[in-house]
Amino acid sequence: MGLTSDAGTLAATATVQYKSFGAPENIEGLLRVGAGNGPLDASGLVVLHNPAYTLTVGGLALDESPFTLYQQGMLGVAYEGKLGDSSARYFGGSLADSSSQVYGMTMTFPQSGLWQAEAGLLYDPMGGAVLTRVRADREVAPGLAIFGEVAQGVSGLTAGPAWRIGTVASSSTLATSLSYLVVSPDFPAVGNASLFTGHSGPLLQLAYTPDPRWSISSSAALLGGSASGLPNRQSYDLLVGFRPAPGWGIALGTRVTDDTATGVSTQNVGTQAAAFYTQDRWTFTVSANQTDTTDLLAGTTSGSATFRLQTMYALETGLPAWVEISRQTGATEGWGVGTGWSFRLSSQLDLIAQLQNNVSTLPTAFSQTIVELSVSSALPGGARLSVGPRIQFDSTGSTTTSLAVQYGYPITTYGVVPNGRLEGVVFQDLNENGRQDPGEAGVPGVVMRIEGRRAAISDRDGRLAIDAVREGEYRVSLDDETIPVGMVATQSRHTVKVTDGARTSVEFALVADATLSGIVYLDADRDGVRDPDEEGIGGVVFELQGPRQQFATSTDDGTFTLSHLPPGDYTLVVNPASLPPDVHMEGSSPIKITLRPGASIVVNVPLPGKPIIKQTFP
Repeated sequence: MGLTSDAGTLAATATVQYKSFGAPENIEGLLRVGAGNGPLDASGLVVLHNPAYTLTVGGLALDESPFTLYQQGMLGVAYEGKLGDSSARYFGGSLADSSSQVYGMTMTFPQSGLWQAEAGLLYDPMGGAVLTRVRADREVAPGLAIFGEVAQGVSGLTAGPAWRIGTVASSSTLATSLSYLVVSPDFPAVGNASLFTGHSGPLLQLAYTPDPRWSISSSAALLGGSASGLPNRQSYDLLVGFRPAPGWGIALGTRVTDDTATGVSTQNVGTQAAAFYTQDRWTFTVSANQTDTTDLLAGTTSGSATFRLQTMYALETGLPAWVEISRQTGATEGWGVGTGWSFRLSSQLDLIAQLQNNVSTLPTAFSQTIVELSVSSALPGGARLSVGPRIQFDSTGSTTTSLAVQYGYPITTYGVVPNGRLEGVVFQDLNENGRQDPGEAGVPGVVMRIEGRRAAISDRDGRLAIDAVREGEYRVSLDDETIPVGMVATQSRHTVKVTDGARTSVEFALVADATLSGIVYLDADRDGVRDPDEEGIGGVVFELQGPRQQFATSTDDGTFTLSHLPPGDYTLVVNPASLPPDVHMEGSSPIKITLRPGASIVVNVPLPGKPIIKQTFP
């Protein structure tokens, strides 16, 4: 947090970084909030995960734009949770690269047979636009679905429709969507809808993940706009990510958009590339992006590019030192350099120094220098407290100073955190083989936990996943109370090993639960058969040993029940300390029982001894 004062203005800023994995929810993120003579400003991202809902504050991606086409960046709030039997998403905030503010909701209704439906509402108060949308998906075969969506937009006195139909095919490694869309020229150009307003044509989208090392996505659109007096538009994009080992990876992306009409022919090309490499104490990161706009008729081109290189080294003390260099060329010219070094002052105190210098030559000459010093101390609970000044000079002669106070738990010090992804599926195991086979439906609404803390809830297909799991071995279990009544997991706990950059899968098979009941009685004649005059014995404690350990105590008439049991081989043992006087275990042995799914077995437990004399006192 800090205070700055310059030319009669006062501003306060605060930065909060937090990460927790406590049950039943976890929260993580980075949020910056500033307040001054002007309006409140916020940036960053904080996400609260709960088995029942997810709350996101800050920068997020908005799919409703208004179609489920390209995601639209937004700075705001989104809440996703249950609304009766349906799931709902509420959102509001400012669209990225736009002055528009939007508010709305999307509701996904329960699946009805092979059909899945959702409806959405979007409101732009600045433009006075209201957009409504309805979408329906139908599964026609395993991994293949068709869909259609219709939208209506109203802005002032104008209104226009839009619609889209298509098909989606998916497998464990490939998802493909081919659709055709038509958007009226009177449809409000809100958010990413401005890319399609007044256009129509096919859209192809692909996502391919051959193995955990690769991620490939691409799309192509051929949009006609001549009927609306607009240029025809062709757009292509490709994004490739490759991480062959925990220590390095690369990402490449490009998008090309061509607009053509009578007297108009322009092309916009955007390209991005990034790579990181970690070796021992060193970490190197390099990134570059290039944007070029070409007027093909005039033969002119304008563009800009940014290059960035960062090197980080872990000192003998375990503290980091780093250098970063950036360069901008094209319509915006400039360069920047930054460096930081950490010093161990004592066993509890560190000094961190940072220096940044940024110089801009186009479109105007401007330079800026920032100096930061902070003293950091490790607290007994593992948190760190840092305090230090920040001074900023620029070429206009302005100087601002602030005092930064930071408190928190370090998430990473240097290098790449070894993270993996844990995936699971909860299903009805009809053939009892422990694996999900075709025709065995997933079970929604079941909670899976890692080490009893971080949680995920299964979707309508029974699938669930937890990202950013630290490399290591974990115990994974299901919350028994979230399993549907009458069902039980054949194995409710698994031990899994998560490795960096890989997906670890676990399957939870559900079957009908079994019940074991019976009566324990005094076998006076020791023949092992209960006679009419042989009474039950109350207060006897039983231990059921096997796939699930349970205890039960017999009632006054000797009856007992052990329920909600998974199938398997069990041993029923009597606790001798719970037996009344003159009743003993001589000649008795533990009872071996095999339970099948859905079975209800009754056993008699004879115990030898003298008859129990019951007296009634007035």
